[in-house]
Amino acid sequence: MECLLAYWTQGEYWGKERAVIVTYNPASRRKHEYTSNDKLAAVRQELLSMRAKVRDKAPHWRNEEAVHN
Repeated sequence: MECLLAYWTQGEYWGKERAVIVTYNPASRRKHEYTSNDKLAAVRQELLSMRAKVRDKAPHWRNEEAVHN
């Protein structure tokens, strides 16, 4: 069985005294890590594709203004 860790503190945030509780669940972290890695791989692939288009001067990627708009 995995444990849920928590940390409690208080301080002034956004102009008011507030309580803050930070929790950590190892199972949730693993799921988040898998999801984040998948998203990162997709973004990395898209960036590599963009880099190739710029390098090869693909029609839409020749003019810097066209890319920004």
